[in-house]
Amino acid sequence: MNLDLQKQLDMARNMIKQLTDKWRKKGEFMVRDWVHLRLQPYRKIIVALRWNIKLNPCYFGSNKIIWKLGVITYKLEDWK
Repeated sequence: MNLDLQKQLDMARNMIKQLTDKWRKKGEFMVRDWVHLRLQPYRKIIVALRWNIKLNPCYFGSNKIIWKLGVITYKLEDWK
């Protein structure tokens, strides 16, 4: 009985993974690519003060990647 339960859990995990991977984007960029920087909502207030937070842009500028630090970490040209 325990093996059947483990098998069903594995099948459910695989099905959920397939469904989520279908909508995910691969976020790999190369050096010298241009990217738009997306900040979390609490960081947007610091970057651009506006009278209405809901109307703040989701992306800030077009920045050039100058160095790849890790798997998903990049250093941008205009961002300090």
